[in-house]
Amino acid sequence: MITAVTITTCARPGGVSYLRETAEALLREGADHCTYKAVIVDGVLDDKPRGWTTVSHVLVCSVRAVMWRAFRYAKQRDVDMLLYCEDDITPCRNAVRHILQTRVPEDCAFVDFHDMVELRSGASRGLHVRRFDGLLRHKYIGNQCMMFPRRTIDWLVQRDPVYDYAPVHHADAALGKLLEASPWPQYGICVPALVRHIGEVSAAHPELSLRGSVARLPTNYYGDDFDPLATEERVYAPHQGTVSDHAT
Repeated sequence: MITAVTITTCARPGGVSYLRETAEALLREGADHCTYKAVIVDGVLDDKPRGWTTVSHVLVCSVRAVMWRAFRYAKQRDVDMLLYCEDDITPCRNAVRHILQTRVPEDCAFVDFHDMVELRSGASRGLHVRRFDGLLRHKYIGNQCMMFPRRTIDWLVQRDPVYDYAPVHHADAALGKLLEASPWPQYGICVPALVRHIGEVSAAHPELSLRGSVARLPTNYYGDDFDPLATEERVYAPHQGTVSDHAT
């Protein structure tokens, strides 16, 4: 099994960066077990985190563009699984080690480990499946931490998030809209969430301050000290869930 973990990073106002903290935390919780570890940069990065390959680009484009660079990085290395992470997350204990044991169901495009809006607090543990065209908030939100299988990566690199769905300006919404028309028009949500969002200054929304914003936190996160490998439920069985699972 060839695995890769990527962290995508873009410049933030005032030079604010969470990259080093995120990179060190992912290594601590199991990223070192991946075949490839890379930071995919929108532009050029001066302060490179230890233990990671840095893939820079001379042009600064967009969050969407750097996400697709991560997909192409994985395809070029013929990976079986890609753990895609943004640069402002922190994982719970053994999060990455557990994620690397997770398999994406054959009818799902990916598995999300940081749901913010689709499931209500207290949702049952397991893998909840949601269609992209049937989401409570009408579009997919959040690209913090997801596992992609090779088949989805191969499909996505043949599409351009700007030209194939130009009206969408955000990477997460573009991803969801494209995958809605894919052979796998649904995705899995892991409960509990295994990472939390630590960024207070957004690269995608530089005009907004996220300080103290509860809406940016995963709905079902058990805390930084939660260890999914310390439980007996290491393998989550997929299920469709019910209307009561939805956030209210």
